[in-house]
Order: sequence, then structure tokens, then C-alpha cells
Amino acid sequence: MSEFEEFWVHEVTVTTLTGAGAWGDSYSDPVQVKGLVAEGNTLVRAADGNEVVSSTRFTTDTVGPDLFASGSQVTYRGKTLDVISVTVADSGPLGLPDHITVNLA
Repeated sequence: MSEFEEFWVHEVTVTTLTGAGAWGDSYSDPVQVKGLVAEGNTLVRAADGNEVVSSTRFTTDTVGPDLFASGSQVTYRGKTLDVISVTVADSGPLGLPDHITVNLA
């Protein structure tokens, strides 16, 4: 059980970007993930180095940053957003609660 579980009051649907080709992007099957959604604009750096305005942040357990690969899609309340970047908070040997924050646009 996560130490943050009582705060995970939202649920999103994640479709992970698995590749791109001549026929367009391909995605994994949708996965439901519980976490906390915070809406509000923040300037973040995307995987390609460009600065992008993130309109939504999603914080959850360290389910694996690979699930939220750059370019993946997250659907929340009927709105589909693109993953810009993922921040991992890993406390190492301190034993504090680990989590990730996903920046979405």
C-alpha cells in the first residue's frame, strides 16, 4: 500500500506511445492509474529540450516512468492530454514516499 494512497482521488487512462511509423503513432492498450490531478499552467522542458506550457500535472506512485513515455496520452474527465515530461521523486535509502509527477499539455 502506498503512503500517498489516501491522496489518490483521481483516475486517468494512460495509452503509452510504443512507436511511430509511416502509418502514424502506435499506442498500448489503455491502463487505468490512480493519482492526484492538479490543473494550472507551468513552464516545463520537454524531452526535445524545448520549453512547453504544461496545463495539467498528474502525481502517482512510481508505477514506472516508462508507462508515461514522452508522447503518450493521458485522458482525464474526457480530455486527452499529451505527456511532456516525467519527474521521479526517489528517496533512496531515506525511506520517504516515492512518487512521480507527469507534466501534461
